[in-house]
Amino acid sequence: MLEPLLFLFILALIVWVWFDTLRCQEIARGICKHICQQHRLQLLDDTVTLRKTRIARTPKGNLCFKRYYSFDFSDDGGETRIQGLLIMRDIQLEMIEVPEHIQGTIMAK
Repeated sequence: MLEPLLFLFILALIVWVWFDTLRCQEIARGICKHICQQHRLQLLDDTVTLRKTRIARTPKGNLCFKRYYSFDFSDDGGETRIQGLLIMRDIQLEMIEVPEHIQGTIMAK
């Protein structure tokens, strides 16, 4: 009796993590689009790529996922590709790096 319940719990957990990752990726893509528009850059391929996921803690001490995304952008209409980095803690922006266009790193509070 315990095995079917454990299986359903694990399956539900996997589905929840998958949907949470998709939601976070859409938010990250929106942030990248906004930053690129704000700095007159072109977000290439209109996408962000998940590079790694870690378990971290929120400022309040709760467990959460910390996701690292990369994205490509251009400042000359697409002839050169520059890679940026975006870090999300749960669905909140933690940090974004846009090399050669933003001095330093944007850190969210």
